[in-house]
Amino acid sequence: WYNDSISTVPEATLAALEALPETDVLIVGGMDRGVSYAGLAEALGHSRLQHLIVMPETGLIIDKLLREKDKNKKLPFRIDRAETLEEAVTLARSSVKPGGTVVFSPAASSYNRYRNFEERGEAFRALVRRK
Repeated sequence: WYNDSISTVPEATLAALEALPETDVLIVGGMDRGVSYAGLAEALGHSRLQHLIVMPETGLIIDKLLREKDKNKKLPFRIDRAETLEEAVTLARSSVKPGGTVVFSPAASSYNRYRNFEERGEAFRALVRRK
């Protein structure tokens, strides 16, 4: 389980995936500030992910971009929507295989639900520890 809550732009999430190419489950989403997610969606479409968990607001944008790009093909990984970080962690926990890698790299700011990325990261850490 990797806490990359500091990832508040798509490029940071791309860097996290490059640093952790074995990522099985990725959790993304946060406040929409009008940033383009096209490059991230493109890269995710070619990743080895097994499961993408998207949260409002930007995760839903990424989900839409991926589905529009692959209209006639089946996506290479499962996509689930989670309304909250708690729901996202629960989904990740239920799908990751033993020894698998889960990365929380939101690619967006946290201001729609948290004071800052640190508070969001602490919430993630607490949820992961809670089991």
